[in-house]
Amino acid sequence: MAVSALLSYRPVGVTSDDAAAEPRHVPTEMSAAEREQRDREKDAELGPDPSLKDTSYVKNGHLYPYGQKQHPDPRVPRSIIRESVLYVTVEPCVMCAGLLRQLGIRKVYFGAVNDKFGGAGGVFSIHLNSIRPQDRPYIK
Repeated sequence: MAVSALLSYRPVGVTSDDAAAEPRHVPTEMSAAEREQRDREKDAELGPDPSLKDTSYVKNGHLYPYGQKQHPDPRVPRSIIRESVLYVTVEPCVMCAGLLRQLGIRKVYFGAVNDKFGGAGGVFSIHLNSIRPQDRPYIK
């Protein structure tokens, strides 16, 4: 998700000051009727989302896409992603390792092998020319 957020686009006219808005206070004790009223008011205030073509399947619910709206200003040039080295605590899963390879991230360092879903050598090696975690020398 973090890489997706970096590569998504911000809306036209939004400055960095607008992006750092104050967090909203959400009451902890709220009845279902109060929540529904709040949601109706917010929906009326925002209006329909132009990126959602068919909203018939979300009549009583909400759909909040993350990083999927295309806007004209890129947040981060893709060349920066290709020059990056990623440090993570746990080995990326197969899907994440595939995305990292598609994006062309130079190297990925992880601290612990993911022995159930690992995609960088723990279970399945997306990067065939990489050293297996078992064969790596101990790093001090």
